[in-house]
Amino acid sequence: GPGQSFAHFQRSSGPTVACAGVAISLHVSPAQPPMVGDAGGCNSSAEPLLLLDIVEVPFISETLVNSAEPGTLLTDIAQLGDICMEIEHSYMGDLVVSLSCPTGNTVILHQQSGGGTFLGDANDAYSALGPYSGTCFTYCFNADPDFGTWVDCARFGLTPNVVDVSEGYALAPGSYQSAESLDGFLGCPVNGIWTLTITDMLAIDNGTLCNWCIEPAIAP
Repeated sequence: GPGQSFAHFQRSSGPTVACAGVAISLHVSPAQPPMVGDAGGCNSSAEPLLLLDIVEVPFISETLVNSAEPGTLLTDIAQLGDICMEIEHSYMGDLVVSLSCPTGNTVILHQQSGGGTFLGDANDAYSALGPYSGTCFTYCFNADPDFGTWVDCARFGLTPNVVDVSEGYALAPGSYQSAESLDGFLGCPVNGIWTLTITDMLAIDNGTLCNWCIEPAIAP
């Protein structure tokens, strides 16, 4: 019924004939369906940034946060709120994604790995004529995420959480645990320029950062 969720079974085995009143043994392998979290989104708008296939060259985007009283420092990481990216890329295993606060403290959000998994509904075709952007999905990081790291939730990870897309499998939208602890931002000022850096470490695949933002939980 409404509001219910069900596991499905990848494999099952049992007898081909069953008699009324006689117990039968059924052996199954349950598979958790993908969980799509409420990733929210960015209220601010930014120019899309093409994540071209240029190995080890960082793509850098900055955003101004001005949502707290002047001089406010992060004393509890929950104050930071949501770090959200609207992104597509045809192989998340290419990428190192990091965020730096106004005073330079840097936390790695994703450190490569995650085979067989797109970010968003990416276009996996690589052409000499250039990249063709796919559809961005929203992925967030915060102090209380719904899911584990991108690597753990990749198609072949410890806790897969992917959805079917037009050319393969993509990490499901939602909030995820960062590769390094967001506690690395404790003591940072809330207000100021925050910098997102995405570096492609392997050849062939490309993508687009459609938008990104920080939506702090504290108000001025």
